[in-house]
Amino acid sequence: MPYRLKQNVENFEIVDGPFAGRKYISGETYTEIPSAEAARFEKVREEKPAEPDRAKTKPEVTDA
Repeated sequence: MPYRLKQNVENFEIVDGPFAGRKYISGETYTEIPSAEAARFEKVREEKPAEPDRAKTKPEVTDA
């Protein structure tokens, strides 16, 4: 599940551990986050685009 920084959290960079050197920027989406910093993030719900309901669409009429 993807994550992003919460609204009032400033951008930051991890300085040690397995995520050292990674920068986390507001508005970006991340698949991996450091567990020690999990409170700074929120889960992002992935919404699948709705598929058109083919039963409700009218067929195109062409003049032959």
